[in-house]
Amino acid sequence: MMTTMQSLPPVLLPAATFALAVCGAVHARYHPGKKAFVFTGVFAALFAAAVAWCNTKLAGASLALGPGAFATLAKLATTMLVAAVLCGAYLIKLRGRKFLPDWTNRVLLVELFAGVSSFLLARLSLTGAARTAFTTYAACELGGLVALWAVYWAVAFRKGEFFVYDTFLPAVCGTAAIAMVCDFTLRRSLAGVPMNAWDAVLACIVVVLLAVLVCGKAYLRSDVYTLTEEINRVPRVKETNVPIRCRAEDGVYELTMTRDDFRILQLTDIHIGASVFSKQKDILAIRTIVNAVKAADPDLVIVTGDLAYPVGHSSGTYNNKTAIEQFAALMRNLNVPWAFAYGNHDNEPVAVYSEQTISEAFVAIAKAAPGNLLYPDKQPGCYGRNNQVLEVYNAEGTLNRALFVLDSNSYTGEGSIVYDRIRDDQVAWYEAEVKRLNAAAGKSVPHMLFFHIPQEGFIEADRLLKQGSDEVKVFFGTANDPMAGGGVSGAKEPSGLFDKMQELGSAQGVFVGHDHMNDISLEYKGIRFTFGLSTDFVAYPPIAHIYPKMQPLFDRMVRGGVCITLGADGAFDIAQVPVKPESIA
Repeated sequence: MMTTMQSLPPVLLPAATFALAVCGAVHARYHPGKKAFVFTGVFAALFAAAVAWCNTKLAGASLALGPGAFATLAKLATTMLVAAVLCGAYLIKLRGRKFLPDWTNRVLLVELFAGVSSFLLARLSLTGAARTAFTTYAACELGGLVALWAVYWAVAFRKGEFFVYDTFLPAVCGTAAIAMVCDFTLRRSLAGVPMNAWDAVLACIVVVLLAVLVCGKAYLRSDVYTLTEEINRVPRVKETNVPIRCRAEDGVYELTMTRDDFRILQLTDIHIGASVFSKQKDILAIRTIVNAVKAADPDLVIVTGDLAYPVGHSSGTYNNKTAIEQFAALMRNLNVPWAFAYGNHDNEPVAVYSEQTISEAFVAIAKAAPGNLLYPDKQPGCYGRNNQVLEVYNAEGTLNRALFVLDSNSYTGEGSIVYDRIRDDQVAWYEAEVKRLNAAAGKSVPHMLFFHIPQEGFIEADRLLKQGSDEVKVFFGTANDPMAGGGVSGAKEPSGLFDKMQELGSAQGVFVGHDHMNDISLEYKGIRFTFGLSTDFVAYPPIAHIYPKMQPLFDRMVRGGVCITLGADGAFDIAQVPVKPESIA
């Protein structure tokens, strides 16, 4: 038996059972519940037992099943049970706090649980010099694991969920590297077990995998322009645009109507990856946008967030600037003015470029193509990356409408996956601007608001609608996005914006994105709330491979835009601009 064991890699059996443990934990990601906890615990126990058995055989020793066997086994069972209860309690605590995704918590805890169990099993099952050697070996390996995951958790707590997704595999490879180092440096000296060819093969695999991960991460952060050819084929949709003037003193854009109405096309959740991995899906998004623009013939396009999607495990890139630059090139080719409200994905914590750099890029694009991107070089000084008001004038020079583009922000804190709200100083700025416009016009000026994450007004209306309340009037669409809990996913804390809108009395409509499969347009307390049609092909569709039951829902997902038509008399109309899948194939 000793010869057979030494001819195999000593980590083969633990590796196999650890793979089962990871499978159990990942299974918990997609099938949460009591069974998932059971699977994770069973696989973790198998992993720990396999490590101890391997250590025992390598030491050439037998399990201590003498007169004290029952006492030893009782200690072992008690230790395993206590460790399992502590791990379970910790998981439940983390689950309540939404600290990290449940499945990653389980994988990490499986490793640490197995490391502790390996140490204790070696301590309890071996005797004499073998026990001393292998408990020292297991303690050193466990110390390395604890140090690695302590650093990983500390960083993950700051960076958030997408950091976990995008760096989890390198962290697991790091644990493999620790195991190999311990094997090479400690096993021979402490346990007297020589290296063999299998060890060299495993070491090479670990080194190559780490090198691929490092090089791949660098590539995913690089500037890659994959959509240039597709964008260069896009023809102009409009030869002339409405007159646009940017006031030097405050950076406010003034747009003047040249026909009986003024058309705004809302686009949202475009999720351009701009990587070699997302190229084909990005092309579908571009074609959807082109077709929607052609159908709506807009005077202005407003993108309500998530233009970029720098989420490496899904889009194949961490670069959040190339997507913006390529979309800007698309809009220049279409020759349609556009404005932009930030979404939660445009500046992910794992993204290459900071909020400041992205804002500077927008300003540079706006200055390079005046009248195309309407992004101000002066901000009002309140919270958020971009808060601006666009003023739309009738042909005779009277103010027709004000369009507020607000930053609904991203998350409540760095690393948090709880959606943020529009802050108090943003609401105060909005109130001051409405009063300024009213005073300048000598009347109450109707206005609309565009931002990404739904706030309390929309959430409250959805709740009442599902309760059957007659306070809510539905014009079209539904709000049953399964990824939003079957309703509206928005800010968890009230912003005060809805109350302020009611108090001011001139808000006509609110236009949001964020929930890709919600397309409802409803009226609540005299204000029209509308979800834009997502053009996403990158974020949601792959989920169907994980949740097969959702495939029919994704198949029915309507992509395109929403057209808001402003009349010269203050009236408005809202209509969807769906794009048929066959038109973009």
